[in-house]
Order: sequence, then C-alpha cells, then structure tokens
Amino acid sequence: MIFPVGPTYWQQAANDVAFIKNQVGGDLSDVKIGFIYLDYPFGQEPIEILKTLSEKEGFEPSSIQCLCPGATRQAPGPRSAGTNPTM
Repeated sequence: MIFPVGPTYWQQAANDVAFIKNQVGGDLSDVKIGFIYLDYPFGQEPIEILKTLSEKEGFEPSSIQCLCPGATRQAPGPRSAGTNPTM
C-alpha cells in the first residue's frame, strides 16, 4: 500500500512562496506576501518560515491574525483590505 504524505505547514508555506515567485517572474523584491492565520499554535507555524524566506527572497511578509470561529464576529477583511492582492 502507498500512503501519500501531505506537506507540513512549513513545506506548504514554502510551496506557496515558490508559486507566487513563479507568478511574478522570479523576482520577489517588490512583493508583499500576506498570511492570514487562525489564532491557534498550528495556525502560527508557517510564520517563522515565511520570515526566513523573506530574508532570503527579499519580499515583505505580512501576518494577519484571525480569531478562532466564535471568538469574535469581526472578519479579517477590513484589516487586509489595503494589501492590494494581485490574484
């Protein structure tokens, strides 16, 4: 039997950055990458790899905390409205 192994949070964050890098032509120096995460320990795990990758690749990381469902009625939309996503 084959049991496929999914990516870890760190691997998926690196995959996401690689995808964005490919979409913008390989240069991330003028790119701001936002990461909306749940306020759980597992939701915060990719933040450190994004910081490390930002130092290596030159992009500006932005982390936006989203409280767990039921903790608040506020959506992350108003805080991320000024980020101007390209996709």
